[in-house]
Order: sequence, then structure tokens, then C-alpha cells
Amino acid sequence: MTERCLRYYHKLMNIKFNYCEFYHCCKCMPCKISENAFQKNHDWNVKKSKNGKGGIKIEKNNKYLFLYRSNLLQLIEANFRLHYKNKGFISDTNIKLDYNDKTILKEFKNYVKVHKKYYKNIFLKYLNKNRSNILEIEYDNYVLNFVETFKKILIFFNIPINEEYIKKTELKINIKLEHKIDENDNYYNLLNKLL
Repeated sequence: MTERCLRYYHKLMNIKFNYCEFYHCCKCMPCKISENAFQKNHDWNVKKSKNGKGGIKIEKNNKYLFLYRSNLLQLIEANFRLHYKNKGFISDTNIKLDYNDKTILKEFKNYVKVHKKYYKNIFLKYLNKNRSNILEIEYDNYVLNFVETFKKILIFFNIPINEEYIKKTELKINIKLEHKIDENDNYYNLLNKLL
């Protein structure tokens, strides 16, 4: 979502936009193909570390946007849907999975076993460190307060502000908050205990 918002906003502002989808580009930091590119990286190697110390080295002269969900189950479940899609079990990540299905539940349990340490370490590494070069943005707040939050992102990256274009970006990208799992689901507590 953020990449699409930044891309569209830059287009409206007539500012050059460079973006590196780390995994499908050069797999280097900084990007070797696009100078001064915004770069997406999940810092997967942090899961191999102790207490969130490994993975990407935080450079003082670089800026980092840490986008996260405060609800750990919703965070992991959203990424699990992407994993499930990539394995070919579903065609779209925007569907609600039924975790009463034993096959889906088993796959989710395996996913949590493999990735639980990553999620705990990524929070330890980036969240609440009070560093001036890391902007922490909670996903629900971002979506519910898009104009205000997107403006913070623009200011953080020294991008000129245009209120009208921010609102146009919100409308164009069609930003809305959707959770595919919440406390009302009969399996919510079961899944939450796995974390």
C-alpha cells in the first residue's frame, strides 16, 4: 500500500520516484539499479539473531519506515495468507480463511513455528527504540488516519507536502481497513495461543 501511495503521490507532484522491490530487483542495500530508491525489505534474517540484533544493519545516515500491526495475530495471519497464496492453495490474499478447516489450521501452525521468532525479533529491533532515522507506523492507525499519517511519512522522507494531493492519493488507492481475523472468530483464541 505505501509503495502505491508514494508512487501515485510522486506522480501527482511531478517528482521522480525510484523504487526497489528488493526481492525482485538487485537484492542489495542500497539498491544498485535505482539511485536513492525507496526500498522494501522485510529484514528476514533478523529471525536468525538473538534479541533482534541481526539482519539489516541500521545505518545512521539512512531512513527506515517500520510498518507493523500491533495485533500480532493479525500481522502473522495476513502474512500467512500471502504464504498460502504463494503455495498455490488460494488465488487471492483478500479472502477470509476458515481455520476450522484442519488442513488450513495445520498449515498455519507450521507457519507460526517457523516464523514466530522472526516476528518477535523484528519488533524488538525496530519498535520503541526512539531513533530519529526510524519512523514507526502502526497499520490500523495508518489506514484509519491516512492523511495525517501519510503526511508524517512524507515529512520524514523530506517530500514536499500538498494536502490536496494527499487526499487524492487516499481516494485513488482506495484505502480501507479490513481484518480477515478478529476476536469474533470462533478460532481466534486458539490461533492466538500459538503465538
